[in-house]
Amino acid sequence: MIKYLYTKKVKLTRIMSDDNPLINLRESLQRSFNELMQVLKALGTPNRLKILIILLEEPKTFQELIDNVEIKRTALSNHLSSLKDASLVDKIHHGYYRLTQKGLEFLYAIDKAYQESQTSDVLENEVEQRKQLLDTFLHRRDD
Repeated sequence: MIKYLYTKKVKLTRIMSDDNPLINLRESLQRSFNELMQVLKALGTPNRLKILIILLEEPKTFQELIDNVEIKRTALSNHLSSLKDASLVDKIHHGYYRLTQKGLEFLYAIDKAYQESQTSDVLENEVEQRKQLLDTFLHRRDD
């Protein structure tokens, strides 16, 4: 009888996770937690994000990156090392760096999330303004 209950519970968990996107999200984030942390750390400084954005156009030399980001050689070297460790950037040949497919996908995801959050904020503000206008109108009408 205990086996039956255990099996039933496992099935119930599977059904719930298939129907609940938050559970699926949690499970996915837990599975890839270490890799995500490495990527988030790599993206954790403005200069690293600048480097990725610059590499969107085409591969760049180390010197071109220094000129565009305006940082010291050692700092750029450290940033590129972190980005390479997170598989966001590749060194394609001596002194040339490019954005990886994974790096491109993360930039798309970041941009999409940001744009959607901005749209959501605008819509929330519009709804709040409409509520205030309606309240003002109704309040004046009652007077």
